[in-house]
Amino acid sequence: MDLGVIDPDLPSTFLAGVECDGATYHRSATARDRDRLRQAVLENLGWNILRLWSTDWWTNAPREVERIDAALQSFLEIARQKRIDQAERDAAKAEALLNATVNEREEDPVASAETSQFESVTAQPDPEHSPEEIRHLEPLYAKAPEHIPSDDATSSDVEADPSSFTQDDYLPTLARLVIHTIDQAKVIREDMLIQTMSRAHGFSRVGREIRERVQRAIPSSMGRTEEDVGTFLWSDRQPVVPRLSLTSLTAEKSSDPALVPLPALVDLACRAIAIDCPDEDAIARMRDACGMSRMGQATRARFATALNEARRMKDTHYTPHL
Repeated sequence: MDLGVIDPDLPSTFLAGVECDGATYHRSATARDRDRLRQAVLENLGWNILRLWSTDWWTNAPREVERIDAALQSFLEIARQKRIDQAERDAAKAEALLNATVNEREEDPVASAETSQFESVTAQPDPEHSPEEIRHLEPLYAKAPEHIPSDDATSSDVEADPSSFTQDDYLPTLARLVIHTIDQAKVIREDMLIQTMSRAHGFSRVGREIRERVQRAIPSSMGRTEEDVGTFLWSDRQPVVPRLSLTSLTAEKSSDPALVPLPALVDLACRAIAIDCPDEDAIARMRDACGMSRMGQATRARFATALNEARRMKDTHYTPHL
């Protein structure tokens, strides 16, 4: 192989190979047979092979460049479409698993009654939010999940199988592991979820393939909030809210603010400004609540964002939980 062209979407793989051939070399029948055999073997392994003749290159190099480029663009479009089709198949399998779980719950009278009771409670308006405030907050937060998965879907009995990780029929199992992990954390940053899944399967590093595989297994019903530090995933058992107690997420005495969703920091800020203290004192109280002795600029900025949101809530007559 004279030249390997890397796939721009998957730097760890090759999109095609280019063989540069000369007329003198190919006058030998043995050389021609060897090249044909090598090309057949490579194509059976999934390679796309392009051949560039030295005579054509010297005669009209720009034309050959255009020909090679057009062929590579065609290979890339085909590869991308295959990945899209595969992603859709994987997503369909994951959704089918979740739908089956929901159907099983609906067929269970006891589970259905519990679900109805839950929905009736969550459907009630929050007395601490005015209609104007709710309308203001809606664009800022992801839509709350529409159903609660059954206990079977989040069972800790599901075991990780590293040898099956890349197989299509393993995606439903991976989805169960993902749901269980998110349910345990209540709210987790997406990259931390991916790292957790990677370690659970014995992988020392998180590569692109692992990341994409885990992302495909995340149910679309999961609540999501986009923040400056990343995407947070919310368990179906923990609806997305504008304010959330930090102690409900962790019992640890110290917490990294970058791994804590903004609503939890907003709760800390609301408690700090309840005693009508200056911003610097409020930020210091938030730092102490996270078990930190010092903080950098990024952490200070994150606390300031939460503090601004808390003051906005206060201005719109939001009543903090004390």
